[in-house]
Amino acid sequence: PVPGPPPAAPPVMTARPHAPAPPPPCMAPSLSGTAPPPPQHPPVAPALSVAELMAPPPPQRPAVGSVELPTRGSKAHGTGECKPCAFFHTKGCVNGVTCSFCHLCESSERKHRKKQRHALAAMGKGEVRA
Repeated sequence: PVPGPPPAAPPVMTARPHAPAPPPPCMAPSLSGTAPPPPQHPPVAPALSVAELMAPPPPQRPAVGSVELPTRGSKAHGTGECKPCAFFHTKGCVNGVTCSFCHLCESSERKHRKKQRHALAAMGKGEVRA
């Protein structure tokens, strides 16, 4: 047998300087050559004072259409400045929630207020004709 070529020597490793690592994707320059915008942070709410933290919440108003406030006209019911609905207690009001008159007043309230107006007018005029 003929001997074959001698075995090849292992390759010699030469020291090469390390290439810098690529920047992370968030820091990599964009294709346009401009730097990416800084990250956006959500707006911070102003700090509350101790008094604001301790204060009770404002009273909740009932919603129009609820039992406590059936119509827009019922908003002033507790003040006596509302106007009773003439139809609610008789044949029924067809305006529903949008009615500009009060549905919380008693059925006799309209008549009662009319008598009050006549009495006040009589005091101012001195005499009332029926």
